[in-house]
Amino acid sequence: MDAPSRSKRLFLSERGLILEYGNRIDPQINGRVRLMTAAIGEKKIPGVVNLMPTFRSLLVEYDPLSISLDHLNEAIDAIEDDLGDRKPPPGRYFELLTYYGEPYNYDTDRIAAHNGLSAEEVVRIFSEATLYIYMIGFIAALPNIGGLPECLHTPRLPSPRVLLPAGVVGLGGQQVAICPVDLPSGFNYIGRCFQKIYDPYRFPPCPYAAGDRIRFKAVSLEEAQAHQDEFPEPVQELEHRTSNDQRPTSN
Repeated sequence: MDAPSRSKRLFLSERGLILEYGNRIDPQINGRVRLMTAAIGEKKIPGVVNLMPTFRSLLVEYDPLSISLDHLNEAIDAIEDDLGDRKPPPGRYFELLTYYGEPYNYDTDRIAAHNGLSAEEVVRIFSEATLYIYMIGFIAALPNIGGLPECLHTPRLPSPRVLLPAGVVGLGGQQVAICPVDLPSGFNYIGRCFQKIYDPYRFPPCPYAAGDRIRFKAVSLEEAQAHQDEFPEPVQELEHRTSNDQRPTSN
């Protein structure tokens, strides 16, 4: 289903207007959000002070002393009309080298038991899936990732762990995360990447962005650690590569 070309407007405050393009987690809706974020930024509308894109909406922060809400809505209408049904450019593709063994396979058995799979099948399906980054946020350079094969969907832990090391990779429900720094978390963690995915002294501080696709490629501990602290680079452009439910078939 295509994303709507016109947004639903939600008045947040005298300084905030939300543009909503749908009510579900969907790459096409997110693509529209990304397209509008770029277009509004390029227009440099006087009075617009910040843009905050999310999964399915865009928060436009503005100075009411510089632009009225009516004039802001008119400017956004013009941008949406100009964009029409245009699609965003394809994102980049990253492969993060990930080790799935001890001691970082904290919850692999839990995911396997919940979905009727073996631990080996969990790792194979997860590591072969191409996932989609919807947004960056919550903390540091944390990517909010979707596209997880349905056969791996697993509820979060009843109680979160107090602290996990940077680089651990896990899933909760239908979403995937990699910790950019040491964090507490209630996700189910199954591996670790040793590449550096957050550097506050770089701009931008993380290698990926919303709209990029990512795969957590399975490698040995030695290979993963050999790339410790390297900043990942995109390896190819993607246009139509998607992840599918790869549940093994029984004979």
